[in-house]
Order: sequence, then C-alpha cells, then structure tokens
Amino acid sequence: MANATSDATAPTRTPASTIWSGALRWDQREAFVVTQVLGLSYAKAAEACQCTISDIRSRIAPARNELVEALGDRQTPHHRGYRDTAG
Repeated sequence: MANATSDATAPTRTPASTIWSGALRWDQREAFVVTQVLGLSYAKAAEACQCTISDIRSRIAPARNELVEALGDRQTPHHRGYRDTAG
C-alpha cells in the first residue's frame, strides 16, 4: 500500500505548531518566545538568552517569517498587507 495519508488528512500547519514542532531553530524559538510571548524587551531577552541584542533581532526575523507563512491566507492586523474590511 502506498502512502495512506492524503492531503485531506494531513495536519494543518498553525503558528503554534510551527513554534513547537521544531520548524524553528531552538535559538529562534527561544528569542521569539521571550520577546513575543513573555514580553521581554530585546535588551532583557538578550540577557536571558546570553547573546547580543542584534542576535535577538536576527533570530526573531526568520521566526516571524515562518509564522506568517504558517498563517497562510489568514491575515491579521499585524501582518503586512492587512486591510480592515469591517466598516
């Protein structure tokens, strides 16, 4: 029997699954979580992660790109190109 999994039964890629599934490198995941989830400033995040502020910035950028890709067509107010069509 060939591949029993079809596209219809494949798991949906969500931002949360992207963060926790290993789609992000550990350093990107760490930087994203401490800044975006825990709300630390980049300076505090750099201290917590034992790296420089520029390292934090360079880790967050690709993490955000992965998450935007995981969102697919679903646009949020924080996503470039978002248009509020309500009212």
